[in-house]
Amino acid sequence: MRFIDESFQTMPWDEIDSVVFDIGNVLMYFSPHHVLDVLFGEDEPLKAELLRRVFESSHWLDLDRGTATYEQAVERMSQGRADLRPKIELIFARWMELKTPIPEGVAALRRCREKGKRTYVLSNYHQPGFEWLLQNHDFFSLFDGYVVSCYLHLLKPEPEIYRELIERCSLDPARSLFLDDTRVNVEAAMEAGIQGFWVEKPEKMTEFFA
Repeated sequence: MRFIDESFQTMPWDEIDSVVFDIGNVLMYFSPHHVLDVLFGEDEPLKAELLRRVFESSHWLDLDRGTATYEQAVERMSQGRADLRPKIELIFARWMELKTPIPEGVAALRRCREKGKRTYVLSNYHQPGFEWLLQNHDFFSLFDGYVVSCYLHLLKPEPEIYRELIERCSLDPARSLFLDDTRVNVEAAMEAGIQGFWVEKPEKMTEFFA
């Protein structure tokens, strides 16, 4: 299997009908370290503990899968450290507003629309966070549909979520392109027959969708 940019230097517009975007670090910046730096300054031991308990925990994935609420996740993440609960609650209250759009990702989305392509979201995301995005960033109105993990109880790179994408969005996999910043997620899409584009460095989307 080859990523599409290994075969084409720029987007082969005539060969693609639908373009599917991940959200985190494709359309919206997401850095747990940035969130923790803004909220907790230079307290390195505290930030390391919160990184482990929140963003690196299985409970974060439960939120993405839609099998836990924020309240349940906070309870589990603070287990054995009740003193950390207010800090974990602060993370959940603020993490979305600390994310900002990625200009080159949004530009790629707009370019696809200008070219008459159908556009979709495929992302691992918490329900409150995704709904916040829809309310606060108008470029999400440019999508023809959304396949988001929390509503399906599935996660990338599980094969089932790509099958759901193809079925729900009536995609021709060979004429569809998926962009993601995580290589294994792109490779899983390619296993399902979808063209893949790995967003592993800045400006790659700018160059490809020029």
